[in-house]
Amino acid sequence: MQAVRILTAVALALTVTLAVLLWVVSLMMGVHLDLRPGLRDEWPTLLAITTTLSVLAMCSAVAFFSLRRGWSGWWIAQVVMWVAIVFASVLIRGLLLG
Repeated sequence: MQAVRILTAVALALTVTLAVLLWVVSLMMGVHLDLRPGLRDEWPTLLAITTTLSVLAMCSAVAFFSLRRGWSGWWIAQVVMWVAIVFASVLIRGLLLG
């Protein structure tokens, strides 16, 4: 059980850090959209990845706090989190390559 808590805490820390970082980048890019015409093409992809990581951070937070509080359905939150991580990985890969 301790290993699951550590993995969930790592997933939470990573997703929250990346989501906050990408929201800051989105804010900076949004301010400078008119200065560089090429930024407009990358804007939807950045927002999609930022939103995906924000949702992933929320799933990780629910999974982490379900373990900390000892909820009986903690395993459901874990399954949702790991499925969301796999889905987000495939989605982000598709957005970046295609």
